Amino acid sequence: KVVVTVGPGATSTAALDALDGVHDLTVDGSHLTFHVDDDALPQVTRALADLAPHGLTIEPPSLEELFLKLTGGFSERELSDLFQR
Repeated sequence: KVVVTVGPGATSTAALDALDGVHDLTVDGSHLTFHVDDDALPQVTRALADLAPHGLTIEPPSLEELFLKLTGGFSERELSDLFQR
């Protein structure tokens, strides 16, 4: 997960959102949060430079995020039902 704090003069995030490898982009005021594929990092850093970032945090995915990605997003109850059959 990537969290970026951008300046008040930041332009549109459309260029960032249009990049292959950028997922789940959300904008909350001056904070952008998204997931990015490793191979898209060079293009993402170029797009971020145009947004005048003030802060950048990159976090590895949590175990829950990895689990949901690997299981296709099954809830705990759905998985329990599958294993009880």
